[in-house]
Amino acid sequence: MAALTMYPDNERLDGGNRVAFNLYIITAVTLFLLMMLLGLTMRLGQATWLSVPPDLFYRILSMHGAGMVGTAALATTAVMWFFLRKYVQLHLWAFVTNYVLFMLGALCIIFAIFVDRYGALWTFLYPLPVHGMGLWTSDTAALFMLGYLLIGVGSLLFYLDAAAGILAVEAYHAANIRTVLYDRGGAEDANAISRARDSLDGAHADQGLTIDGEANIIPDDNNGIAFGRTPGQVLNIVYLTPGQATSGGFYPNGLNGELNTSG
Repeated sequence: MAALTMYPDNERLDGGNRVAFNLYIITAVTLFLLMMLLGLTMRLGQATWLSVPPDLFYRILSMHGAGMVGTAALATTAVMWFFLRKYVQLHLWAFVTNYVLFMLGALCIIFAIFVDRYGALWTFLYPLPVHGMGLWTSDTAALFMLGYLLIGVGSLLFYLDAAAGILAVEAYHAANIRTVLYDRGGAEDANAISRARDSLDGAHADQGLTIDGEANIIPDDNNGIAFGRTPGQVLNIVYLTPGQATSGGFYPNGLNGELNTSG
């Protein structure tokens, strides 16, 4: 029986990776504790054990709602990065940029709420954020929304980097499979499958394992760009029909959802 290793080599962090991950976790835990205190304050106010004016209550409620969502996003991003980095290449700059934009966004939200007295919760529904009825200005609402925007942009950058890493790994796997098939003499069968796909999808861009007798490990165009298919073209293949259909082939009963028609 293999011995249990508390910290396997592929889970050890060093240098910038360790600093960035620790910042994520420490910040997420700190924010969570602070949001618990805000939640407790609201409960005490509702129980009349603590005097909380209505305008302050809604400001605290606004901070609590935005803060809990932000805390969950920060923690899940850190956990995802920690495990995903072992299987795909993730860039530290995207991870750090997400954290920096999150903190800038959080500062905008905190300033809007506790300095400029914004108290429209986390809603985007017009006209509540803009018209503060004298309690806050439209500039305050804009600052609050800017905070959300900065956090959203940071998350987008991180997840785009993660998606690029996953796609790169999938492309590597596909090339590995094509290489093994070619080495084991499976080019003729692979080419037959390629011709069948090409006759069904309507794109006429499928490439076999060999072209003019030469190995074709990476199917791409003259610019090195891999071909793609629309959802309808993919369904043409699995429905085994070059025309428009909602069922057939591997899915005789069709598919659920809106994207269920080929062609």
